[in-house]
Amino acid sequence: MFWNTILKPNQNITFKTNNMLHITNASLVSKTKTELKQRTQLFITSGKHKVLIASFIPGICEQVKLDLVIGEEIIFSNTGLHYIHLSGFTTELSKPQNEEPEDDDLPELDIVPQVDSDNINEELTHKKPLKKPKELKKEDKK
Repeated sequence: MFWNTILKPNQNITFKTNNMLHITNASLVSKTKTELKQRTQLFITSGKHKVLIASFIPGICEQVKLDLVIGEEIIFSNTGLHYIHLSGFTTELSKPQNEEPEDDDLPELDIVPQVDSDNINEELTHKKPLKKPKELKKEDKK
């Protein structure tokens, strides 16, 4: 599903999700004269780690393609005088592979046993014959 947000100048936004966020683009929106070539920076903070993602200068660098996948709480920070538009998409988190699927998730199947007709006679002839019960053996000797 498409996702976007706008960071105002010198703004922090906390982002929480139960899904995966894939950020693909960051753009600078300059509402002032381009003579103001002051740098605007985009940071992402996760836990105790703050990372510079993009650095924009009006008229020089106004757009950055990204490939960020985020699945936890993060903080976007804009440290500058210009707006930053972020865009991308969200996807649902997949269930862990070791998790048992719910009954509703399982398709209903009709189970039909299959027999390999080419090997059935061979399998029957190679089996050991059944032993007769002891009582019958005594009668056979008489």
